[in-house]
Amino acid sequence: MHWFSSSHLILHERLCRHRKLEEAVTSTEKEKSWSWLGQRKQRLLLFTLGALNPYEWRGAEGRSGS
Repeated sequence: MHWFSSSHLILHERLCRHRKLEEAVTSTEKEKSWSWLGQRKQRLLLFTLGALNPYEWRGAEGRSGS
């Protein structure tokens, strides 16, 4: 896919990572027994899923244009 620029990629990465990390931290608070590696795996999974979601991409692109 070549329709998004590197600036959109960086903007989306920051927005998505911030939102997903907040969610991961919230869930981690509920599950104190998780290992450090388990937390890293879930955060990476959440970020990857968000980055692959085309609706998320369109949303980030729209916010950057306003």
